Order: sequence, then structure tokens, then C-alpha cells
Amino acid sequence: MTMIKSAFNPYKVLGVPDNSPKDVCKVAYKRLIRKCHPDFGRTEEDIKRREEQTKMLNEAISMIEKGYKTIER
Repeated sequence: MTMIKSAFNPYKVLGVPDNSPKDVCKVAYKRLIRKCHPDFGRTEEDIKRREEQTKMLNEAISMIEKGYKTIER
């Protein structure tokens, strides 16, 4: 398990409580990724915003799958 103190909290990006199980995170990821997929953008600005959201979601789920845990303060 990797313990990282970071400003980027993947659990908050996915909208789940800290240290949630991977299966809960995956469900949240799939729900959000469908919602912000760039193919459903109507304008150029909307498409770019959705691409950025998709990148953040991909990074968040990747960190959680690699064993990211938040540090208790």
C-alpha cells in the first residue's frame, strides 16, 4: 500500500468516502465516466471540459487500483 500525502485526493474526485473499497470506487467511476464522456459534448468548450474531467477520473481510479490510501491526520 502506498501512503501518499497529496493535494489530489482520488476519493474526492470520485465522490466516495476516503478509503472506500475498490469495488465501490469502480461503481462511482463508471457512473461518472458515462456522465462526462467527451462524445456527448455539444460545444467545443464542453468537449474540452469533459476531456479534462475524464483525465481526472482516469487518474483517480488508477491511483486507487494501485493501492492509494489517504493519510489519517
